[in-house]
Amino acid sequence: MLEVLFIGLSLGSILLLVALGLAITYGAMGVINMAHGEMVMVGAYVTVLSGIWLGTNIFVAIPLAFIDPAGYPVRLAQHQAFMNAVFAKRDAQAQDAALQWEAGIKKLGRDSSLASWLEYVNGSVDTEPLHQQALDGARSANSRQADAVELLNNGQIQKLEVLWQLDLAVTPDLCAAYDKALTQLATTDDPYETEVGEQLERQLPNIKFFVAGHCNLPSSLGATATRLGKVAEVNPGDQHWAQLRATLTNLH
Repeated sequence: MLEVLFIGLSLGSILLLVALGLAITYGAMGVINMAHGEMVMVGAYVTVLSGIWLGTNIFVAIPLAFIDPAGYPVRLAQHQAFMNAVFAKRDAQAQDAALQWEAGIKKLGRDSSLASWLEYVNGSVDTEPLHQQALDGARSANSRQADAVELLNNGQIQKLEVLWQLDLAVTPDLCAAYDKALTQLATTDDPYETEVGEQLERQLPNIKFFVAGHCNLPSSLGATATRLGKVAEVNPGDQHWAQLRATLTNLH
């Protein structure tokens, strides 16, 4: 009977510490924060060790467990002030970066290279006004046609995921450059098949653009379909890759 009572008091004291930590945290921050397990641990150690080292009774040891948690509100307030300072610094840095981006994009014009515009296109989110501004600027670049061919010939196809939105003419030079670049991407020796598959999937709008422009992609479409087949093999439970491969095959 005494053993059951002791176990009950021990477990009850631990639950009491947990409840106290949650109550203090919620009262100070307004949210339930489960990151106060160390307080429970310290309280439990105080209870056990005071009984072992001091030979105190369990009813004396349990109140000792609240000595450290009693200072928890002060430490919590200090931690909250520290985190507020960290978040304020991060927000200030993000705002400075945004201002630098806006200042940088204003320096670009029609005579700027396509690569310069693509830094802003690829570095912004589709829903941001800056992205649309950069995309409009890329469309207006005087050398965008020649620059796109050069980027593709240099194997920088991943920078041109928005190629289909750049108002380019589907010329033989552009077709040949894209066919070469897509083949290189599809036949890369990168061992991470899923990552390669994701890169190829992002090229799907470009592939549709070239196919609609009657561009002949003899080697790249076959290489891409083959690589997507390998991606599907390493992801047997994901039908997405098989469907993507079928979509690509129907474009032939």
